[in-house]
This record gives sequence, structure tokens and C-alpha cells, in this order.
Amino acid sequence: MTETDALVSAERWVIEACRDFKLPAETSEDDFFSIGGTSITLLRLIAKAGAELGVTLEPEEILEADSLRGIAALLVR
Repeated sequence: MTETDALVSAERWVIEACRDFKLPAETSEDDFFSIGGTSITLLRLIAKAGAELGVTLEPEEILEADSLRGIAALLVR
């Protein structure tokens, strides 16, 4: 899997995870907080990434990333 493929896959995962949390995610350009993400949702996303992907994320990283694409990039780094 190329780095681009990995990023696209991670973007899909983030969008689906947001939808699981009832956030109206449509594209990887969406801003996590603009679509209704909260600090609680952020913590749920971190837990889901850890459980499903084995990835450790810090809340500060997501705050800096903002867009779903930025969060996906954190997953594949």
C-alpha cells in the first residue's frame, strides 16, 4: 500500500468514525469541530483509533489538525 493509499484509507476511516458518532461528515476537508465535534467526541475518536487501529493520538494533535484529512494524516504517520 502506498502512502497515498494509506492516507485515503485513513480519511475514509475518520469520516466513517465521525458518522458513527452522528456527525455529518461528508469529505476529508470537513473541520472536525465545525461538523459538531466536541471534546467528548474527540476522546471517543481517540479511543476508537486506539481500539481499532492500535494508534495512539493526543487531544492536542487533533486540535491542531482540525480537518478530517489532518486527523487521517496523524493515523498514518
